[in-house]
Amino acid sequence: MLDSSVTEHEYTAFDFETTGFDSEEDRVVECGAVRFTVDGLVSTFQSLVSPGISIPSQATSVHGITNQDVANAPDAKTVFSNFLSYIDGSILIAHNASFDLGFLRASLSRINYVEPLDNLVLDTLFIARKAFPNLKSYKLSDLQTSLFLEKKQSHRALDDAYTCMEVFLAGVEKMGYFGALPIKELTV
Repeated sequence: MLDSSVTEHEYTAFDFETTGFDSEEDRVVECGAVRFTVDGLVSTFQSLVSPGISIPSQATSVHGITNQDVANAPDAKTVFSNFLSYIDGSILIAHNASFDLGFLRASLSRINYVEPLDNLVLDTLFIARKAFPNLKSYKLSDLQTSLFLEKKQSHRALDDAYTCMEVFLAGVEKMGYFGALPIKELTV
């Protein structure tokens, strides 16, 4: 797979909003994802998640999601079962991927999902640094500005997933050699 071209695959850019920064103690409250190819958008996935714990005010001040917002949301088992079906067969993309992967793995463990997650994962933080080495900041919101991407609402899962997709595509375009960019050029 690593020697194949970026044009040969489907990708899923994803993002989670959470109750905090610790994947073992905190929980996902929103999941957003966009499935796409280098030719364009295939579909989207978005869901609030009932975290089973209270959302701290500090987290709400970042993403705006309240306890009331998630009161009737589906539980983690439902959302992550649907998310696994959605990402099946695609290459995963996240910005600062270790954060979102930590929450994904912890969430899957909590719902007793024991199969290994075997999707290849690409990190747009790495890709942006490689493709655009002289930027002052690689925060997702700053990349929107630096790369002249459409402004979206930061810290909402689906909007951040869209921005992640756009950063990936911009990086692929910048590093591509007439469309022949092997996947291995995008891996850490």
